[in-house]
Amino acid sequence: MAWFRRSKPKLDEQPNEERTVKTEGVFTQCDECGKPLYRPELEQSMQVCIYCGYHFRFDSRLRLQTMFDGGEYERLDENIVSTDPLEFTDTKPYKQRLEQARKSSGLPEAIVCGRGKVGGHLTFIGAMDMNFIGGS
Repeated sequence: MAWFRRSKPKLDEQPNEERTVKTEGVFTQCDECGKPLYRPELEQSMQVCIYCGYHFRFDSRLRLQTMFDGGEYERLDENIVSTDPLEFTDTKPYKQRLEQARKSSGLPEAIVCGRGKVGGHLTFIGAMDMNFIGGS
């Protein structure tokens, strides 16, 4: 029988919302070498793994940001969307593929166009986004 008891203070219960890992989404893993990469460092290296040189996929917005001076540009043609004038169908209708691509990529179209300055000159650039049905 113990003469003394050590009382342990209870840990404060935290709600489930506060139990998230603080580093979630801050790191990613290289598809080639498997090493963990700090996302801001990956962006600074222009989506190239600092360990093995693997090139990650650039989305269209990031491509435009890197091409225009200071990463500043004005988006053009945001309201234009793909249509299916030929009513193309393979395993499923093309209209369904377009809707699915819009939802998954967050883009209305496979190309993102912008107007800005490159080397101080007014320039228009269009970048295909491979996340939208492979850029088609």
